[in-house]
Amino acid sequence: MAEADRCSFEAIQFNPKACSIQSTRGAVLVVSERVEEGMKLLQKSLKWTREPENRAWSLCYLTLGEHRLGRTQKRKELLETARGLDPECPVLDRIFRELSGGKEV
Repeated sequence: MAEADRCSFEAIQFNPKACSIQSTRGAVLVVSERVEEGMKLLQKSLKWTREPENRAWSLCYLTLGEHRLGRTQKRKELLETARGLDPECPVLDRIFRELSGGKEV
């Protein structure tokens, strides 16, 4: 996690408007318990990203953020939207496990 934090920080300093970098940095922050800061970047990336796979990925980590903030209704909506956009999203199962109490992200 320390390396992901360092690399995503450096990447966003280099290219702060890149959606993929914003979503990666946002995910790292959410996982690192800097939830609100990470969610802001994820939401920002969603405004400009149109690819369903990328949107689903960001929505998964927004779901995790909502979960960690205790907002159960919003997390259900986000997770269903992510699943609808990309049922094969590689992080769907990991996020679902944490929501179910299996703490793996």
